[in-house]
Amino acid sequence: MMGPTLAVAKVWLAGAAIFLPLTYLLLHGMYSLALAMMILTGLILTWLANHIFSLSALLVFLVLLGDERRIVTYLVGGGGLDPLVIVGAAFSIYLSAPLLIRVKLTDTITKTVFALMMLMILEIFNPKQGSILVGVSGALFYIVPLLWFWVGRAYGTERMMFVLLYRVLLPLGILDALYGYYHAIFGPTPWQMAWIAQFATNYRYNGNHFRSFGFSTSALEYSSVLLVSTVVVMSAILAGRRAYALLLVIFLPAMVLASSRGGIIRLLFAGAVIWAVMGRTSRAWLPRLIFALAVGLGMTYYLASSAATPNVPVKNQTTAQIATSHVVEGLSDPGHSSAPGHAGLIAFGIGRGITNPLGYGLGSTTLAAGKFGGAGYSSEFEVSDCFLSLGIFGGVLYLYVVYQVFRALFLYVKSAPRILSLTAIGVLSATFGLWFALGQYCFSFLFFFLIGILTRPLANAAIPSDLTLDAAGDELEVATV
Repeated sequence: MMGPTLAVAKVWLAGAAIFLPLTYLLLHGMYSLALAMMILTGLILTWLANHIFSLSALLVFLVLLGDERRIVTYLVGGGGLDPLVIVGAAFSIYLSAPLLIRVKLTDTITKTVFALMMLMILEIFNPKQGSILVGVSGALFYIVPLLWFWVGRAYGTERMMFVLLYRVLLPLGILDALYGYYHAIFGPTPWQMAWIAQFATNYRYNGNHFRSFGFSTSALEYSSVLLVSTVVVMSAILAGRRAYALLLVIFLPAMVLASSRGGIIRLLFAGAVIWAVMGRTSRAWLPRLIFALAVGLGMTYYLASSAATPNVPVKNQTTAQIATSHVVEGLSDPGHSSAPGHAGLIAFGIGRGITNPLGYGLGSTTLAAGKFGGAGYSSEFEVSDCFLSLGIFGGVLYLYVVYQVFRALFLYVKSAPRILSLTAIGVLSATFGLWFALGQYCFSFLFFFLIGILTRPLANAAIPSDLTLDAAGDELEVATV
């Protein structure tokens, strides 16, 4: 009788440990903190039962985080630091802490990532960034994503990769795109208008016309959701799943309405990389890449130039017309493109990292610098941001991580099922420079989780054991979760 009695007692104690703090928070009006605590507890409990379901729930929560926060604020008020944004970080610490305690640095990539993390921890205390709060908050944007590398190495499987990208992210991307259409036609919802009025006044095009941002925390994050979803669709098509082409009808116009010129260029680059690595030999990959980029950029310029229309007064344009004009002008006329400015920022970031070898501190290139009064120097590209925040040594370390990742990807392409290998290299190519996803909470775990899976020793990950394969090596179906 002692065994069952003890088990029941533990359940009651665990329930009390959760219920009592929640009751206190709710009674004192701390609704966001109570909600964050409930979500984190749910993620931990589901992880103990089913890893894939738990990570799927996390991805759903993070993709919808923008509207979740806006609705809570609209209904019960709030402001300042939102505890909902640290749920993913807290969950990543819960999963990775036991792994790091007994970490074994067995290969080059693990040694490099570990060294990069140690340098980032030191840069938390760099006085050049301002308050120590800037450095601590910067850890949310740099160190937390890297924690998922270790989680991916320990727990990740190809089945997880497929489920997260195809069964979770892709449906969420469809919903997000449709929400963006709603914005373009009907405008933002009341809770979104309240958010725009307080935090995002620059989202207004003109009058009652606003940029689309879907469920996301920002328009940039919304564009990234559309970009990754579209790359997943494109990868499936090139892997022989022709039916996925129907989804391009949803995603491609949504990317235009999102006014995402950079996203369109990234999509072209990812498509060129995917098509290039489909060549029979690796020697053909570079010529195929150059050819695909030349054709893709040429066709984009031609189509954008053909779509250009005479100037129409902004007051007579719809939201869709304003967004489309912004994209067309940038792609058809270099004078309207922001690419030279971005290139200048990248050069600035690398140069400042070289001339200031100790860097400006971990949080100096993140949103934390503005919130806590620090000096912000973001170059809007993570490689140059690493030079800025970590100095020359940190920048070189991160470049070496990038080299190791793409080396592993090219090896993975030669051995894995096409549906997985093309998707992996497509997603990571399209988002290169955004893997830390600074300020984009929905992808704060996904990219380095995938990298953790893909950079395992190839002997352990060459042919996935949890997929059913056909004679050609293509994935047919994923085992039931």
